[in-house]
Amino acid sequence: MGNRIDLTGQRFGRLVVQREAESKHNEATWLCRCDCGNEVIVTGYKLRHGHTQSCGCLRAENGKTHAIDLTGQRFGRLTVVERSGSIDSFAAWKCRCDCGNEVVVTSSQLRQGLVKSCGCLQRQKGHEQIVKMRSIALRDGTNVNIASEKTKSPFGVRGISRNKSGKKPFEAKLSIRGKVVLRKTFETLDEAIAARKEAEELYIKPLQEKWKIEDERRRKGSRHRKKKRDDRELP
Repeated sequence: MGNRIDLTGQRFGRLVVQREAESKHNEATWLCRCDCGNEVIVTGYKLRHGHTQSCGCLRAENGKTHAIDLTGQRFGRLTVVERSGSIDSFAAWKCRCDCGNEVVVTSSQLRQGLVKSCGCLQRQKGHEQIVKMRSIALRDGTNVNIASEKTKSPFGVRGISRNKSGKKPFEAKLSIRGKVVLRKTFETLDEAIAARKEAEELYIKPLQEKWKIEDERRRKGSRHRKKKRDDRELP
């Protein structure tokens, strides 16, 4: 070991050095047994300078001793019921959510607002976002993207898919306001596309023309209101 100091048998806090372990990055390390019975490998530097004094149990105990009592406190939808040990040396608390579920959360997660429910809050927000997106896409009870050129159809045309029937393998579909107005199979792809286009002319085009007129009226009204505001602000 050269000039290396032999720490075998020496005590550092709760740790008693058992023997030298394999060095790391040319730094001596030592196998130590903690008073709690666990064994841990620590560098000589950390032992001699008091940076490591146990296998980790001391820090866990100190955290439990000095933990602020959160019992009865409310964090979002969670109400703290009781202490529930530790998680990664952080005080953990059993909490009851407003929905009735129980969850164990660390004090850090509660105080920093990282956890505010058992998970139901995130699920609710996700559902609300989906509903919002659907409502934005709807107009007159109809999906405004119904005539979009973007499609997952392998044929490159919206509303066209392959049918299992051998005689008529192509199917054309169209739904308006939740009502199916076209669902028919055809022998050729061209026939299916033609049927879909005909249905769009009959059902979608009138709606598009109506929306175009409404949008133009809305734009004109917006410009008119802006002009009135500007006129009032003139000196």
